[in-house]
Amino acid sequence: MELALASKFAALISRNREIEKKYLDASDFIQLVKRNHAAIDEVKLRQLGEAVYIGGGEALLKYVADAKAGRGLRV
Repeated sequence: MELALASKFAALISRNREIEKKYLDASDFIQLVKRNHAAIDEVKLRQLGEAVYIGGGEALLKYVADAKAGRGLRV
């Protein structure tokens, strides 16, 4: 679960990804969070976010919080 979320996060923040695909990634990300939020290991998720970029752990956790709260994601 955490690896899937980190992968979608990496796609969402990528400068090289087409905007159409980013919207699909955002939808996938939101659905993953909504269906599995109770099972998400935030420690693991933070570590994987840091593997995407330095500071990415906090950013990834914010994306998860936004998805849980029904807020839109920045693409």
